[in-house]
Amino acid sequence: MSSQAAERFITKLLSYGAFFTTIFVAAWWTTEPVNAPKMVVLSVVASACLAVLILQISSWVHTVDTKVIFTCGLFAFWSILSSVFSSEPFAMNFYGVAGRNTGLLTYISLTIIFLGALFIKSKSQIDSIIKGFLFAGLFNTIYCLFTIFGVELLPWNNIFNTILGTFGNPDFISAFLGMFLVAIFTKTVSSDTSFTFRFLYIFIMIIDLIEIKKSHAIQGLAVSVIGIGYVIWLRIRSITKSKLIEWFYLGVSAVLGLCAVLGALQIGPLTKLIYKTSISLRGQYWLAGWHMGVTHPIFGVGLDGYGSWYRRARAAQSLITPGVDTTSNAAHNVYIDMFASGGFPLVIAYVVLSAIVIRSIIKLIGRSRDFDLTGVLLSAVWICYQAQSVISINQIGLAIWGWIFGALVIAYETASRKSNQLTKEMKRLKKWPRNSLKQVSEPGLVLGVIFGALGGLLIALPPSFVDAKWRTAVGSGDAKIVEEAARAWPLDPIRLNEGVKIFMDNKYPDKGRQLTDLAIEKFPNGFISWYTYSQMPNLTDIEKKLIKENLHRLDPLNPKYK
Repeated sequence: MSSQAAERFITKLLSYGAFFTTIFVAAWWTTEPVNAPKMVVLSVVASACLAVLILQISSWVHTVDTKVIFTCGLFAFWSILSSVFSSEPFAMNFYGVAGRNTGLLTYISLTIIFLGALFIKSKSQIDSIIKGFLFAGLFNTIYCLFTIFGVELLPWNNIFNTILGTFGNPDFISAFLGMFLVAIFTKTVSSDTSFTFRFLYIFIMIIDLIEIKKSHAIQGLAVSVIGIGYVIWLRIRSITKSKLIEWFYLGVSAVLGLCAVLGALQIGPLTKLIYKTSISLRGQYWLAGWHMGVTHPIFGVGLDGYGSWYRRARAAQSLITPGVDTTSNAAHNVYIDMFASGGFPLVIAYVVLSAIVIRSIIKLIGRSRDFDLTGVLLSAVWICYQAQSVISINQIGLAIWGWIFGALVIAYETASRKSNQLTKEMKRLKKWPRNSLKQVSEPGLVLGVIFGALGGLLIALPPSFVDAKWRTAVGSGDAKIVEEAARAWPLDPIRLNEGVKIFMDNKYPDKGRQLTDLAIEKFPNGFISWYTYSQMPNLTDIEKKLIKENLHRLDPLNPKYK
């Protein structure tokens, strides 16, 4: 069987897999319905892709740029080292903290998916993955319409009182709708789009703009403006040969962009329109993440270790804004998160991957002035993802599209090179021995995908399984079941703390103290563990001294613990 069949397998995995990763939630079974379930789907898709790549490794390795493979390998390798050398429990680094789940498993899965997307060279296959993204966007658009009209389809407590989509947070759905809107806008301005579809796309964009406004999050608007501005530039470039018009547009855009940045910094006339208090909060989160990376330049503090280190790394100003008791478990900037998590090696590998994508975009733009719908849409959505990632968190439902589209930009640029370049590449491939390019049968690939997917499911399932068990236990009212669920692996300090509160509120102090001791033993660097310990009754003077020393160690700037 040819490698084109393997390409079709990966295309189906990525298009359907990314779609389901985006829309899948488990609000009926778990206390955290969004990120852990998405991590399960992501792991299943990535493991299935890995099986195909391994079975087709001969043809895959010889068609993908070795520099990209090396960079991905470095990123994955350093992610593992950062997790191994972290002071936090390995399970926490592996699965990530509850509510985020951007640990080792997530980033290894994203890396595998990135490598799998590089294998796709056919424009029709790339367009199939784009359709998966568009369907995910349309699904969320319809879902948000129900919410706006007062119908919440998912049984969760919407504390934000606004649209959440399948992301559980208004910031993330706003950003995703912005990415979707840019993709629809790209198709709208394409000369290949019929009048009927153009009218339909405009109607969808109007709905999306309303929903972005209803989200009360600026991310969607910022992403939309950046992406649409980029697409308009390429459209102007395609319909005029006048560089004067092109440069005038770029100049005006640059000035407006500078004014927007200054407005975010409370400088200039756009301050009232753009500035929000959350921007100042992000500045403190960024500063804390930077301090983590500088003080741990080689291995960082471990994947998803930001929350455990925030109090130790924050600046004195953070006691005022956002406040002494306000914390965060993410830097709200993916690059700074990488730096804090894995030091210089990890963030450099990530920056290099981004630079390779940017280089491919520049090559695509420089190759022709034509408005290439596929190339423009891929690059525009990737740029939107990057814009979102420098002011927000690497949410799995968003990240999967950023990594896939980044790889597809590279793959599409490679596939669209001049014929003589492709001929040289084919000649290079023919030099390899025939046995090294041996293909696997289609049934073999099917079995590989099945076993790979099952492996990914088994690896990623424990956090969601334990969470569902905890939800059932809390509703049971049985002390033994609650204790068993609180102690279940993988342990979570938040779940242990909730268990302590349940036992203390229901007059089971001995069981509450036992869970507290377990939390201190397993999570000695967890502030919440020591704080819960401090609330225990009948503490001795020695215990009080030990608690205060550790609270000061974990929150050195807090005047309450000096």
